[in-house]
Amino acid sequence: MGAIAAIKLSLAWRGFAATLARIEARSDAAGSPPPADDAIVARLDHLLAAAAALYPGRALCLERSLVLYDRLRRAGVRADLRLGVQAAPFAAHAWIERHGAPVNDVLEHIEQFTPIALGRR
Repeated sequence: MGAIAAIKLSLAWRGFAATLARIEARSDAAGSPPPADDAIVARLDHLLAAAAALYPGRALCLERSLVLYDRLRRAGVRADLRLGVQAAPFAAHAWIERHGAPVNDVLEHIEQFTPIALGRR
């Protein structure tokens, strides 16, 4: 829950680009940890889902996805942060993908959104 609160504060104070850059810089600075397996991915996703359910207030998909992205990168897991939009009615969504498959969402839900590109540093 502390990580969710930290991401919420970072998004409010620093904005999305700076928050994402901080996550990527922190994990890049850690070096190359050993590759993680699917059990670690499932465990991190489960822990975050439980923390989000108990979080006072509401943890939005962007906040949850950024926390999971951060934790996966720190564990040495290659994963992608995805942002998508839906035109009518307008909606936006964030999720994590690994090997082209959603980690913290279901395919039927994310298929409603058109992914937008994130600039890479």
